[in-house]
Order: sequence, then structure tokens, then C-alpha cells
Amino acid sequence: MIKRFTSSQHGFTLMELMVATAVVTLVAMGVAAGLSAALRAWESGERNLETFQTKRIVCDRLIAEIGNAVNIRGQKEDQEKAEMIFNGEPDSLSFITTSHALMSPSLPMALKETKIRVDPGVGLVIDESMFSSTEFFSSDRGVRYVLDPTITDIKFAYYYVPRPTSRSSEDAESEIT
Repeated sequence: MIKRFTSSQHGFTLMELMVATAVVTLVAMGVAAGLSAALRAWESGERNLETFQTKRIVCDRLIAEIGNAVNIRGQKEDQEKAEMIFNGEPDSLSFITTSHALMSPSLPMALKETKIRVDPGVGLVIDESMFSSTEFFSSDRGVRYVLDPTITDIKFAYYYVPRPTSRSSEDAESEIT
């Protein structure tokens, strides 16, 4: 006996169920792909933010160290006359600066010798030690801070701005008239 469906019977045909399942599967795959892309973008943003913050902290530290530099003249035992205690090379910078408790917790508040350079295999480092009036920038003493191990090269440029010389009052008057 063959059973026929009448209009009073409700339900889905096999074809309708297969089409509905395919549509739901495609929508779920699209949502999963979108979530996966959003998660990758989030992780990439987190990595970029961490890199940016590290570089900003390094720049702030360098600005603070160089900004606190002081002009001191010193004389080593083997020198005849005093000279400014500063050593500027294309790849390193050594100077005297004031110590700050937050930046140099191991050094008391005083003058300190600071050398900024890139150490191969280590990264950007700051070597600090208490100011010595006889040994300037000795590498065998002090504390080393690794600021950023990802920095492999640094270049410093130095500018000399001559101080204006005082002119006689006659020269100044002749320029005015």
C-alpha cells in the first residue's frame, strides 16, 4: 500500500533538510573564519603595542639620561690640563649625568658616568658607575642595564655650535649706524 501525504501533514523533505544544513554549515564556517581573522589581528596588535611601548620607554630613558648631562671638566693623572668629560663616538656616547633613584636604583643620588652603546649579542645597553675624578668611563666598574635586546645598531651625530665672541662696543655701534 502506498501512503500519500496530505496537506494536513507537516514536516520537511529530505532535500529541504540537506539545503538547510548546508546553509547553516556555510554560515558557521564564515563566522569561524571571521573570528579567526579577528583573533590574529588582535594578537598582531598586541605584539605591535608591546614593541611600540618598549621603544617609547627606551627613548624616554635616553632623553632623560642625555637631558641630565652636566658639563664637568676633569683631569686624569697622566694629563697636563683639564678637559670636558665627554666622549662621543659614532656608535657610543659617554658623559657625566646626575643619578636618579628611579632610573638607577643601585646608585645613590650623585653624579654618575654613563655610557650608551650597542653591545653585539646583547643589544642597547647603558653602563653606569659612580663618578670618579681619576678614572673616566672605566669599563670594569659599575652596573649594566640592557635597555632593548632587539636594537642592533645605533648612530650618534654631534654638532658643534661655536659660542659667539664678545665684540667691542665700537664694532657694535658701527653696525647700528
